[in-house]
Amino acid sequence: MRSTSSFIFLIFSLCDFASADYFGSLLGTFENRAYSLESEVYLVNATHIQIVDFSVNSGIDAPAIPFLFLNGKDKQKPKNVYVYHTDPNGDWLQKTTSIGKRGGKSERFVVEMPGSAAQWRQFAIVNTKLVGFIFIFERKM
Repeated sequence: MRSTSSFIFLIFSLCDFASADYFGSLLGTFENRAYSLESEVYLVNATHIQIVDFSVNSGIDAPAIPFLFLNGKDKQKPKNVYVYHTDPNGDWLQKTTSIGKRGGKSERFVVEMPGSAAQWRQFAIVNTKLVGFIFIFERKM
């Protein structure tokens, strides 16, 4: 009986592991306690970043899209930003022009880079100053 229950547990564990979401290659974590900012950032492919579990307090005075791509001589806003939605009919992306006041919500975004990851050194969140950043390392896609 013990071996049967162990086998069943193993099967359920493997099924759970197989159904885990894949977000891309982890680049790093945004964390800024002053703004209650938290999220994990993944490189999806050569032109897209995915921000998972993004939450920030509502007191942040940020531009409509507070994301920037930086290198030593240039900075640019994302080409497009999408809110990732999940519902009973499936997953879908909604293009957005503002992430608005997201006070406390945990959300998921897909960010399209201007150009490719190879040309950018950092991905940042800004308001009137730098709130947080992560390095984008050149990767072979």
